[in-house]
Amino acid sequence: MSIQIEALERTREDGKINWITAGFMTAFHVGAVAAIFFFTWKALFVSLVLWWIAGGFGIGMGYHRLLTHRGYKTPKWVEYFLTICGTLALEGGPIFWVATHRIHHQFSDHEGDPHSPRDGKWWAHMGWILMGKSLHQDTETLSRYVPDLAKSKTHIWLTKYHYVPVIVVGVALFAIGGWPFLMWGMFFRTVVGLDAKETRSGAPCLSRKALRTARERSREAGCGSAGTGFDERLRWANPSVSVMPI
Repeated sequence: MSIQIEALERTREDGKINWITAGFMTAFHVGAVAAIFFFTWKALFVSLVLWWIAGGFGIGMGYHRLLTHRGYKTPKWVEYFLTICGTLALEGGPIFWVATHRIHHQFSDHEGDPHSPRDGKWWAHMGWILMGKSLHQDTETLSRYVPDLAKSKTHIWLTKYHYVPVIVVGVALFAIGGWPFLMWGMFFRTVVGLDAKETRSGAPCLSRKALRTARERSREAGCGSAGTGFDERLRWANPSVSVMPI
């Protein structure tokens, strides 16, 4: 099997705000501020546990290391569990996330990178989420970047309905702990996780010199390009898969 990695073409659609995404982002940020008025120690503990589950298990172990890089193997039920955890981070479904991240690794800080800091601080931080084409493509279009996931009906379903686990957890939180659990375990926890991640994504924009220095150090260390590194990791994890730029 050969995975063809190519850039998502920039079009004028990338300059238009996706109002559904913007609406949810605004609502969650308002909820995060409101959570301050519903503080309890139990609610804070719940938010920390869910932040760890969504960010560590879901995004770190699931979306990133397992699904994007295929850095290790697990039984299918474990893969699906980690994927469900990933949806709780409010970063989209698995096909959306993995396709975008594979393209990012192949074209890091070059033309075609979905969220390169070279396109500006605003774009790297939030613009690519609110206006970028990559996260809002239909599943069929993005499937060519993730043919391994596109074969799984479970991953397709979780991509189309990635909001369902979020709703289920939200209802459970409210039923168990009322408004404090909901506000902290859902809104505050999600916003802190998203803002922390996007701040890291946009950080290189603060200094072009720092960006160039990082590249030079990478080359001196023999790391090569980020795209090449991704190719080798994926081939090592699964020799039958090759990733080739177009």
